[in-house]
Amino acid sequence: KDLRTESETPLSDLRDKKLFTVEADDIVNITLKAPSGETLVLSGERSEEPATEPAKASKAKVSWTLSTPNGYALDESVTSFVRNITNARTKAFIPEAQGPKEGLGDAFWHLSGTDHQGEAFGLRFANEGDPAWAQVDGRKEWVQLDTYTLKNLQKTLADLREKTLWSLPAADKIGRAHVLT
Repeated sequence: KDLRTESETPLSDLRDKKLFTVEADDIVNITLKAPSGETLVLSGERSEEPATEPAKASKAKVSWTLSTPNGYALDESVTSFVRNITNARTKAFIPEAQGPKEGLGDAFWHLSGTDHQGEAFGLRFANEGDPAWAQVDGRKEWVQLDTYTLKNLQKTLADLREKTLWSLPAADKIGRAHVLT
């Protein structure tokens, strides 16, 4: 489309649909509160590997632990969860007056976090719907999330915790194994 000509396209169609500007490797804290009251607090330790070439930027990496509830390790799915947060997009931006009259009600999720520079971000979103209503923290306008995005943000302890029952040493260190049936 030639941008020098008039357009009938609404401004909201031209906006970037991404909800957050933060990058996955910059996030160091995430709090996720479910409608049930279950709260997960993930803490990240960010480290940077120096660039191998002068023209390249250093590479950041975040190692995640679960602060609340205590006593659980996280598996690799936490990395996907963080990427789902940073890649979350809206289907549409809706002016405040055209959003849900009753708001999100009592059954909503709240996702919040900070990056390594202390910048906060957050999202309150409905428990269900297609599209589901949501509101970015600090903004009055509403956004609509598709089912795929909604499910990728609705994670519980069962989704993110380590699921390995026990670990065994490398196969070359196991002398004998007996299977009882």
